[in-house]
Parts: sequence; C-alpha cells; structure tokens
Amino acid sequence: MNLQKLLLTRRFFSTLAFFSMQTVFFIYLQGKGLSNSEIAFSLSLLFFCNQALAILAGIWGDRFGLAKMMLLGCFLDVIAYIFFLSADNYILLLIATTCFGLGSCLFGTNAKACLLVLAGEEYKEKTRLQGKYLKVTSMSSMFAPLLVIPFIKYNHIEWLIWVCFAMEAVLFALMVKPFYQIQTLQTLVKFRFAQIKE
Repeated sequence: MNLQKLLLTRRFFSTLAFFSMQTVFFIYLQGKGLSNSEIAFSLSLLFFCNQALAILAGIWGDRFGLAKMMLLGCFLDVIAYIFFLSADNYILLLIATTCFGLGSCLFGTNAKACLLVLAGEEYKEKTRLQGKYLKVTSMSSMFAPLLVIPFIKYNHIEWLIWVCFAMEAVLFALMVKPFYQIQTLQTLVKFRFAQIKE
C-alpha cells in the first residue's frame, strides 16, 4: 500500500472510531458516575484541542517532521482510549479528552500537509488528494452512527470503546514502519512568526 492510500485508510478508520466514541460519550461517562457539567467541559476541551491547536500542529510538523507529528498523534489517540476506559474520575477524563483532541489534530493537520508533499508540484494532483481526504472524512463520520447502533441496542457501550481502542492500536502498529519513508520527502523548516509579516 502506498503512502497516499495508507494516510487515507488511517484517516477513515481513525475518524470512524473518533465519531463513534463521541456518539456514546455522555452515555458512557454518566454510567461511570461523572456529572453532566464535568462531561460537557471535557467534551469542550476535546473540541478545543482538536480545532484550536491546528496552527501549532502545522508549525511542529514543519519543524520536527510530518511523520514524527503524525506518529505522535496516532500514539496520543491510543493513550487517550486507555485513559478514557479507566476514566472514573474527572482528572483522568480531562487527560483522555486532551489526548483525543491533540492526537486527532496532530495527525489530521500533518496528514493533509503530507498529501500535498506527495502530490509534488502538480496543482491538479494536490486538489484531487485533498478532495479524497475530505471524502474519506465525510464517509467515516457518516458510517460512525451505523457502527454504534448495535452496541447501543444491546447495551454494550464499553465493548464499542474497546473496539475503537483496538482499531487505533492496530493502525498505530501498522503505520510505524511506513511513516519513516515520509521523512525523506520533507525539508524541515523552523517557523518564525516574523515570516507571516514577510
């Protein structure tokens, strides 16, 4: 499997797991005895880390390497599920949601940049790959509720979290070796805010 397909495949299954987890977020944590305000704040923290840190994720990708940041994102996703499964108190939940948001942000931001690098100088190819990335993301978010239905119907929410954790763990294991190929494609850049002015 080439790097383009690998990135898109990882994006599909990781987003599928991410949205499936979000679907049962309140139900699962209420069953652990956490209050609605604690759950709501932790979910807000997840969205903040996932969206607001995209600029930093891009800067770190330029400076330290796209592959390293994507692998770190994959690793944080795995760690997030471990904390989430054991989140019987507020602190563990905050750690889990921070890891979820940051992991998704690091992978997503740098995966899009990596696809641009893989496309080379061809504008048409860059557009095609970005379109595929968006298509994969939309499809996985659409299929996530369908994956969740049987687990909710038979009241096995925790099994769903374990399935999502297993998907992330397998994806991380499969990606460690191929991601080293990405390092040779990128010239590292030390970002400075003065460059924006220039």
